[in-house]
Amino acid sequence: AVEEILTLLSERVLTSERLRALALMSVTGLAAVIVGVLILRPELVTQANNGHYTSALKTMGVIFVLMAGLEGLVWKYLGLRLNSKRSLPEAFCFLIATIEVLFVTLIIWDWSRVAGPLQSVGGMLPYLYFPFIAASALHLNRGLCWFVGFISAIAFLSVAELIVTGSQDGGLPLLVSTTSFCLKGWMMLVCGAVSSFVADQMKSYLTTAVGMTRERDRTIAIFGQHVSPQVAKRLIDQPTGLKA
Repeated sequence: AVEEILTLLSERVLTSERLRALALMSVTGLAAVIVGVLILRPELVTQANNGHYTSALKTMGVIFVLMAGLEGLVWKYLGLRLNSKRSLPEAFCFLIATIEVLFVTLIIWDWSRVAGPLQSVGGMLPYLYFPFIAASALHLNRGLCWFVGFISAIAFLSVAELIVTGSQDGGLPLLVSTTSFCLKGWMMLVCGAVSSFVADQMKSYLTTAVGMTRERDRTIAIFGQHVSPQVAKRLIDQPTGLKA
């Protein structure tokens, strides 16, 4: 019974991860197309005559293409595992999570070459880490959630320090200060902790629900040997206790 429950949980994880990979492949593929249009039609942007802007745009296009290709391969691999009813190797989950965090870090670094520290590490781009941290709960692996939150914080703090150190701007505002970076890194760790809690609760709930369903089906099958399945189902579904 325990093995059956674990198998069903594994199938649900694979199914949800396939949907996640498909969504990421679609989003990053669309982003790559948009970037390609901007490269081919430079008159659409005001900074088209900026050499750094064009170079950064090309690099970002490559990043999006690679990420879309990676998610496509992941989607295909998960389908093969699902069809063969084999669970997902834990090392594979950690590897893909690390690569995805690396992609986000590369996007932040690439955009800093054009926009500078304020818009790259002080703006909205660092929040790209959070969807990946939250989505790690779909694996139902609390250790993976902690891991994604931790490496996201380390990656962000590292790239932020690199960008600010190499910046020529003087008098950078508070948004690109060490305090701001540490606060965002702390938020990533907290998000990892919350995702870990959610994953643990989801796994416990699903295990209990599947176990109860299996036990109910087994009881109906036993009763069905002596009475009709409809009668057995009515007996099990009725409230417990006897009326006086």
